Amino acid sequence: MAAANESGLALQWKTPRQNTWHTKVGEIPHKQLKVGEALQLHVFINDCGSNYALSAMLKADDRPLQEGWFSEVDRVFSIDVNQFYYAIQSVGKDTTLTAEIRKS
Repeated sequence: MAAANESGLALQWKTPRQNTWHTKVGEIPHKQLKVGEALQLHVFINDCGSNYALSAMLKADDRPLQEGWFSEVDRVFSIDVNQFYYAIQSVGKDTTLTAEIRKS
């Protein structure tokens, strides 16, 4: 998992298995993805004055593989990472999940 922040927003991310929010790019090991066991990725944006839409793009070698969208509840955006499971398994090498933020 990687997060790029070109808009100057302070972003924080975590999974339910983590107790603390992270601000730096991090990694979620492939072994944490299991069929039938949900793994959520949560992203918090420090800007409460604007509305945003977040999308996620799974890439391998800078080639897009699959796109997904975050849902928002109480200013926390979440996405089920398991929706990318079969794409990650079929590639068989390192993949990167990036989040893109758009003002809506």
